[in-house]
Amino acid sequence: MIRRIFGNISEKQFKILYKTMIRPKLDYCSSIYSSSSNEDIEQLERVQKKMTKLIRGYRDKNYHERCLALKISSLKTRRIRGDLIEMFKIMTGIYNVNHEDYFMLRQIEMKRKTIDLRGHSLMLSKPSSKYNVLLKSCISRSINIWNDLPKDCITSKTLNNFKNNLDIYLTNKQLL
Repeated sequence: MIRRIFGNISEKQFKILYKTMIRPKLDYCSSIYSSSSNEDIEQLERVQKKMTKLIRGYRDKNYHERCLALKISSLKTRRIRGDLIEMFKIMTGIYNVNHEDYFMLRQIEMKRKTIDLRGHSLMLSKPSSKYNVLLKSCISRSINIWNDLPKDCITSKTLNNFKNNLDIYLTNKQLL
């Protein structure tokens, strides 16, 4: 519909349309559909790819270049970021839930032996499961990335500080 109405749009028009009409629909329930098949996720990503091609002068650039120029992230990166933010909220007590119900700290798993773990003090171990549902859950798919986060990111005092540190990390890893 936007393509039919506007055709070629400016970068400013794109940002307004994208942030108000497209991104909210693409991000809605992303933690749920993120465990869907790659085919379904790719269909959603195609919407953003097509939308960024509508901007004057951006048609010849590849998707990654368009995202960098527009300062937007891919939907995959936004899902990863959202999952890590939820994990931070659980681990730091922002949510009133016991993190041990969802995550197992590696130190606890090692029977509290004083082992020098590489990384930070909140390293998590992946839960074992014979069912794919748990393996594709927000918790399981985010643990490896969580464990790779730098210490200054994990030990952030506030949620906004964590988000800023996470964005820097994801940008450096070229995921943002």
